[in-house]
Amino acid sequence: MTEGTHATTTDRACPRCATPLEVEPAMPRWCPACDWGVAAEGAPPVGLLARRLERPLRRAAEQLHGRLAADPGSVRAAPSRRAALVLSVGVLVVAAVLVAALVGWALSLTGWWRVGVLAFLTLLAWELLPRPTRLDPKVVVVTADEAPALHALVHRLADEVGVRPPAVLGLETDWNAYVISLGWGRRQALVLGLPLWAALDPDERVGVLAHELGHLRSHDTAAGRVVGAALSVLGRAATVLWPGDTGDHDSLLVSASSALGGVVQRVLAAPVIGLVVLLGRLDAAWSQHAEYVADRLAARAAGPRAVAGGLVSLLGTPRGLTAAQVAARTRADPWPALEAAPRPTTRELERRRRGSVLTHHRVDDTHPPTALRLDLVARMPDAAPTALDTALLERTDTELRRLREPLTRRFAEELVHGRF
Repeated sequence: MTEGTHATTTDRACPRCATPLEVEPAMPRWCPACDWGVAAEGAPPVGLLARRLERPLRRAAEQLHGRLAADPGSVRAAPSRRAALVLSVGVLVVAAVLVAALVGWALSLTGWWRVGVLAFLTLLAWELLPRPTRLDPKVVVVTADEAPALHALVHRLADEVGVRPPAVLGLETDWNAYVISLGWGRRQALVLGLPLWAALDPDERVGVLAHELGHLRSHDTAAGRVVGAALSVLGRAATVLWPGDTGDHDSLLVSASSALGGVVQRVLAAPVIGLVVLLGRLDAAWSQHAEYVADRLAARAAGPRAVAGGLVSLLGTPRGLTAAQVAARTRADPWPALEAAPRPTTRELERRRRGSVLTHHRVDDTHPPTALRLDLVARMPDAAPTALDTALLERTDTELRRLREPLTRRFAEELVHGRF
């Protein structure tokens, strides 16, 4: 991980503890002695329900962190994954049986009743059934002929992590990287966000790619597809059953009937919503464990410093974002501005790390707090990375510079319209 070396100067004292402050050009002021000025890197959950869900998620992340810290070599799947899979399969089987029973009942009817009921069941099934996973239309798929270096790098990392390389590689203009299962089968896709690649140092790029491939080690995406299908069925069923706003009614009889119907709907929806909450918690605990394991697998392939650098890059405003936005607004090419932006200094990285601890920063509900992830990565042995091939990385970077040119206009428009 490359860090900036900007000169610092002393400028006034901390308003909280009177410690002299060191000020770096273009970097926020903060006090290491008392953490005055440490910016909030993550917004607190909004609403009572979100706050209540945040506590068990954080508790699960802390418990998993403790178990993995006591077993530094573990890369096994979480116990909650099996429970989530069993519950998900049960939900899908019950849903299939109910649909079959309703269709059988409809076929036993005669006349126009059969046609009407079958039409209703068709619409209901269309609403409830999960959809096959597809790539976002904005993702540009690149073949091995179009991007030989990128494919070679991914294959090299897949060998190091111990997984089969993804069948599809895609590029997009988001600050992200992820793997997904496509369709109903076992085909995997790795999608790389070009802005994220441009903002990272070479070793951090390897760490991010290795982390995403680490999710394939325990078949996270395939299992996630089953759990996601069950959550989709339950979520759609809850949406159908839960009563919406009926509006104002002039008739007292209509209002009373609507209220009674709402009570019946809520009774029917309650067990479905309960299953959604239960499966959601199991899925969140398993997902957080999977992130910890993927970090470990990436640290083995790319080194702990590279993985930690990629994690720190997720804190605060992405590196180079402001410079890229200024370039886009002045109709200049945002890619060079993004690449030329100064790296955060050692002091700035420390501020971000401390901020992540104070604010319990996490990427989203499926990820553990970033500070806990950094702690586990720091416990890994600082061995030489096995997958850091400088020549291959340089060829991949040159290749991606060429492939990103057709996406420059889209990226600039997204920057101007504040998508990031």
